[in-house]
Amino acid sequence: MINTRLISGLNIKIINQKNADVEGTGFGIDIGTIYKTSDKLQLGLSIKNIGPKLKINNNEFPLPLMFDTGISYTLFKNVILSIDFKKPIDNFWKLNIGGEWKYSDIVSLRAGYEYDFSGNSMSGLHLGGGLKLKKIEIDYAYIPFKIFGDTHRISLSYSF
Repeated sequence: MINTRLISGLNIKIINQKNADVEGTGFGIDIGTIYKTSDKLQLGLSIKNIGPKLKINNNEFPLPLMFDTGISYTLFKNVILSIDFKKPIDNFWKLNIGGEWKYSDIVSLRAGYEYDFSGNSMSGLHLGGGLKLKKIEIDYAYIPFKIFGDTHRISLSYSF
């Protein structure tokens, strides 16, 4: 936390890509900041997938750099609504609209809809939830990718 209104963060991640018998591993960094204009309204900005190229066999592939900006509004004490725009460096804009409901700052349920401006039918409903135990948080997301199959994402966070 930089001050009471400006919060910044850093995420370091290990990336593993596997297709049939071809596999590669690398790492990436995400950075972001949130500016709280009031107790109810927040603005955010992030850059994701900063890092070296992913090595798969003897080939190298750049990480899909992504720029993300959004706004959230706390409707009630435990309900947050948000909208954001994502721009992958090598693809079309995406619009995300979603909401989160929290119970006692321990359990959260999330739902959202992603619209892909490329028209490639990757738009759809996403669902998820989280569990926070003191400084440890576990999050889960279900993302249907239509022709590619469903994705399940799990993350573990520690705040200090």
